[in-house]
Amino acid sequence: MVAEAPSPVTTADLPPPPDENSLQLEESANAVPKEPEKTPLEKEFEELYEMFLAKLPKPKIGEKYRLYLRDRTTVDGRLAAVSPGKVEMMLEYGTMAYAVNQITRKTVSQLFPERAAKWMALKELRRRHQPQTQPVEHAVAKPGTRPAGSGPPQSPPEEDELTYDPTEPLKYDPTPAPTPERLAAVVKEFGGWMTYQHRRVGGKIADKVYAKQQGSACVLYLVLNPLFSKQDYELRFQLAEGLQKFWAFRCEGAGVCGVPSAHMVLLDASGRIVGGSTTEDSSDVWVIKDAGRAVAKRK
Repeated sequence: MVAEAPSPVTTADLPPPPDENSLQLEESANAVPKEPEKTPLEKEFEELYEMFLAKLPKPKIGEKYRLYLRDRTTVDGRLAAVSPGKVEMMLEYGTMAYAVNQITRKTVSQLFPERAAKWMALKELRRRHQPQTQPVEHAVAKPGTRPAGSGPPQSPPEEDELTYDPTEPLKYDPTPAPTPERLAAVVKEFGGWMTYQHRRVGGKIADKVYAKQQGSACVLYLVLNPLFSKQDYELRFQLAEGLQKFWAFRCEGAGVCGVPSAHMVLLDASGRIVGGSTTEDSSDVWVIKDAGRAVAKRK
């Protein structure tokens, strides 16, 4: 009996080629990921955060508030509920929900004490660790030295690692590209932490990650797993804030950029931006309200 000739192999039968531009966040059955230790700066931030949060007044359900929205309109009503990244207002014709990225910073500080405490802690952290200006009559520090408490040295990016003109305002570019060598170690550390998070939450948050050096900004691009978009808004918002915080403090710890310059962009499988940092403030994190729809353009 003559054996049948094997069917020709088509490109559809082959596994997809590896994406050389990003770190694939694969699960390992043998690896038991551990939560990495927090950096000293991160611990200091958390102490400041708790201190400021304890001092801030909490919003009162049922009280009248005026929301100042980013589209320059205002909303008057009674506060119905506050949840992570979202506020609900009782208006004349029913209850309306407003995401944190729709509201001005002034109103956010009034209704979201957790976010206000975060901004205050980051501001104090920058004040404590910014290089001290020396009087003219004092001796200038020797080359290669840094003022005490100014944080780890930050190596400047090489010219060929810049992916946009540093004189231009920051604009996110989700086009996949190889991670610059100076950011590779931080991205790898982030990937290891993501594996730990996947085990902790019982599912994949993201599939791959890559980073770009855009001027002084270290921008992390995270391609989300479809499971992420199926979660409710509050959980997605909390996860996004945690992801950006980890990236920011690891960038600072590695000396590649400071916490304010560590941005994060969340992408769906098609490459659309569905959350992350705003270009004006890396810590001002948002997620799309309806994860099933394309996000409106944001700066």
